[in-house]
Amino acid sequence: AQTRFYTELENWLSSVTDLSSDIVVADPAKTESSDEIRVLSERLRSMQENGGGSNPRVATAMANLADGISGLVKNMRSEQQIMRDWVEAQSDEQKAMRNTLEKIADALKKPGVH
Repeated sequence: AQTRFYTELENWLSSVTDLSSDIVVADPAKTESSDEIRVLSERLRSMQENGGGSNPRVATAMANLADGISGLVKNMRSEQQIMRDWVEAQSDEQKAMRNTLEKIADALKKPGVH
């Protein structure tokens, strides 16, 4: 469960910091969520290294936390995909509107049409 947690966390972090993504990410100076996640990850890693995983209650809590974060990551990815789809649809609509406006402008430029 702990390995799965770290794998999911790394996957989520890599998707959030994807440099090739078209989605605008909030200014890191204004948000501290990535720093908070990094600190959380470091704390969990130190707990694991210090034998925190040997206590069954701690192990169960960490497994539950890993499952919760995994669900959160899936939700965020889904929402990101929805946003990408929406942006693409808006772009297509904008192109269609531009074409229509250009046709109207061309029609108005023709002699005899006023």
